Amino acid sequence: MLYFCNKAFPRRYSLTEFLRKPFVIRQNAPPCSSIMASKPQECIQLFLALSLCALLGGGCAGLRCPRIDPTGERFFIYPRDQVPAVAPVTGNIPVAPVYTDPVFPQPGTTPPTSPAGPVVPPPPQDRMMITPNRVLAPVGSEVILKSGLCTAENFLLTETKTEWLIARESAGEFVSLGGRGLSRNPLLPWNKPEKIDNQYAVGYSAKVPLTITRGTQDTLDDVQIEPGEAWATITSPVEGTSHITAVAPEVVNWSGRRATATIYWVDTQWTFPPVNLSAGGAQVLTTTVRRQTDGTNLQGWLVRYEVAGSSGTLTGGTSNQIVEVPTDANGQASIDVTPTSGSGSTTQINIQIIRPERFAGSDMPRLVIAKGSSTIHWTETGSPYLPPPDDLGSTPIPSLPPTPSPPPVTQKPELEIEIRGDSQAQVNAQTRLEVVLRNQGNATATGVILYDRYHKGFRHLADLQRRLEIKNDQIGDISPGTSRTLNLSFDVLEAGNLCHDFTLS
Repeated sequence: MLYFCNKAFPRRYSLTEFLRKPFVIRQNAPPCSSIMASKPQECIQLFLALSLCALLGGGCAGLRCPRIDPTGERFFIYPRDQVPAVAPVTGNIPVAPVYTDPVFPQPGTTPPTSPAGPVVPPPPQDRMMITPNRVLAPVGSEVILKSGLCTAENFLLTETKTEWLIARESAGEFVSLGGRGLSRNPLLPWNKPEKIDNQYAVGYSAKVPLTITRGTQDTLDDVQIEPGEAWATITSPVEGTSHITAVAPEVVNWSGRRATATIYWVDTQWTFPPVNLSAGGAQVLTTTVRRQTDGTNLQGWLVRYEVAGSSGTLTGGTSNQIVEVPTDANGQASIDVTPTSGSGSTTQINIQIIRPERFAGSDMPRLVIAKGSSTIHWTETGSPYLPPPDDLGSTPIPSLPPTPSPPPVTQKPELEIEIRGDSQAQVNAQTRLEVVLRNQGNATATGVILYDRYHKGFRHLADLQRRLEIKNDQIGDISPGTSRTLNLSFDVLEAGNLCHDFTLS
């Protein structure tokens, strides 16, 4: 290897003189490190001078820097890449917006058309399910919702994270929900559900079958949870709508990872007309609607009366067979029923209590709250029919034997009980009965008491000791030909054929 360096620099030279300065080349020169150590300033000047000569000799032709790619395919174009020239673009480039939802089509794009062929169903995917998805519940009650992540093979996944949400503008709030583990109340803190606030909570689907108790000694009000089901309870003290969403964040498919349910909370109670009536002419039927919480009258609700046959007609409205009457300031809606057949016929009137759409500024749709019926028995009125008198001439009329006086009529009351209610009801819901007491005798019934012994599958608020019997001694006296109507509400705790045993005294 050859080493070169300057022998001595007694003074500073100009660049031209420096280049003309002779160099001495020798075979055994010291390494560059020693030269730089002895004369660092001179070596740096030498290196800079050589670099400057190389730049001046080569010019700028060999200095090629990368430039920006105008096509947008990459950031820079290096000199070795040969890219054809691109004309400058005038105006805006018509590109699709960022994060465009594929549900909404883009302007100016026409999907390619293909010939019609057999429709192939999409492959099954994981999906979130919730039940029930539409509930009508009275205010103050507690509704249980179940959800589950169903796989493409129709199996529920256990210990799956479930996020429960209630829309911020909705009524209702979460009370409790399920976690992970082998019990309803997990002991380990990482297995417990988390209620972030009243409208957002995180739970998990059950791993084993669980039983949700309501904190009572009665096992009939328990709710069974199967493996793979997540559960949550919701309540609301006021009227409104609860929009609940159950989300499984583990599902990749966005359209299948959530399920929604709606709960309509209503605050109402009602009184239907008597189940059976006897009338000789036009009969007025009246339905009363009030609030359940404070008993105030509800004005503006609709009561729909419909004739179930052709033996009667309704007055008012646009149809003689169906009439919807709004409740007045007293919460009452009345209708006149006129018979169209002779004596001995009957007319059945079906009744529905309807909450109007968006009543009082709410977002609820038109809801049928309750159904009932009333049957009218048409009786004969006026004097009995007599033929016109005939000219009997002078024919004497034979005398008739004297008619014996009838025996004295015993004055006594004769009570009759009529029960009406829904033939079917849902578990964990309420069922209502209407009990009509009529006095068919000719004396006043005093001190009337009604006893109701019911099945253990029912629960009444007045029966705190669970004796399965209630007593109503506030009925009072019932005059001849009059009636009393009582309304009873029960919570349904179990499924089956549930019965009542009523007794009058």
